[in-house]
Amino acid sequence: MSEQNLFSMLGKYVERQNENLLTQSLAALFNNCPVFRDDLLDLFRRRSEGKRLGTTGASCAVTQNSQFLRKGRILVDMEIRCGDDRSPQYVVEAKLTAPLSPKQARNYAKFLKRQGVKSRLVLITKAGIDSELKKLLPKNTLWLTWTEIAELAVRPAHRSKTERFLCGQFYEMLKERGIPMVPSVTSGEYKKLALLNRFVESKSTKSLHKISIDMINNVMARMREFADHNWSRLTDDGYKQYDRLYAFRPSKGNGVKSPNAEIEVGFYLWKKRKHVHERYICLALECDDMKLSVWGGWTLGKSHPEYDADPGGRYLKKWTLPQSRLLFKKSLPDAQMEIQTQLEKCLRQFKKSRYYNA
Repeated sequence: MSEQNLFSMLGKYVERQNENLLTQSLAALFNNCPVFRDDLLDLFRRRSEGKRLGTTGASCAVTQNSQFLRKGRILVDMEIRCGDDRSPQYVVEAKLTAPLSPKQARNYAKFLKRQGVKSRLVLITKAGIDSELKKLLPKNTLWLTWTEIAELAVRPAHRSKTERFLCGQFYEMLKERGIPMVPSVTSGEYKKLALLNRFVESKSTKSLHKISIDMINNVMARMREFADHNWSRLTDDGYKQYDRLYAFRPSKGNGVKSPNAEIEVGFYLWKKRKHVHERYICLALECDDMKLSVWGGWTLGKSHPEYDADPGGRYLKKWTLPQSRLLFKKSLPDAQMEIQTQLEKCLRQFKKSRYYNA
């Protein structure tokens, strides 16, 4: 634990430090940093309604609020209240290493039901959406990661000196606790992805540049965030998430000398349905030209009448090189806001494809 960090030092006096310290630190930022408060509320609204709305300056955060249920009680990590409204606008449960138990999930569902339609549960975890617990919680539950909250704290914005200090300390405190960070990508770093080609062509791993590996991991992490929050509903239909990196040599005789590497984040449906064996949608980056794209694809079984005749998918969206670079250079919350509408449109196109329900 850093002796230099404000929140880490205060954490010595916080009972059950990990989760409670994060929650109370988040509440401190919310109540004392206007820009962060507005950005966090804006993130909640965009995630829940798919559009950017105005901010509310009258909201405040209350922590460790004990609430009694018919059988037992629940300790709410944080409530965000607006003005004199008795019902909280958002009920926040923060987790770091300890999992959210099924009992907790059911208790939150009961508590939210008692609050009425105005209250919405927000779960902040290290890993994101849990498909099993999702079934026990209200359908409008918002799933966020600490990575997103950290990025929100340091996104470029006009802040006071005090707010910059508090947000910076909060960001560093999250890093100390092993929260994966997904920083913006500079033009110089973006170009270093081309070094992957040298690695694939070489017989020795000496040509593999460490910056390239860090860069690839960073890009994949950002793409995973993009896809998770826009395509997570597919997991309810049986789709499985995966991350993978392809690095391969094109077949001989096609005139292409340099290898092609592709990074994908997407979903597969492994369960066979009639003659269409697989359906998937992926967000991909080709390292050769460094352009981002969305591909909706499928694999037809040999018994399918169009087997070996259909191309097996199609592009749903392609970004130009300047557009792709801009998405990676922006802070994560801004990039998500930029890409959210487009990814949702791609999902709608994917569901209308000829083999989606075949």
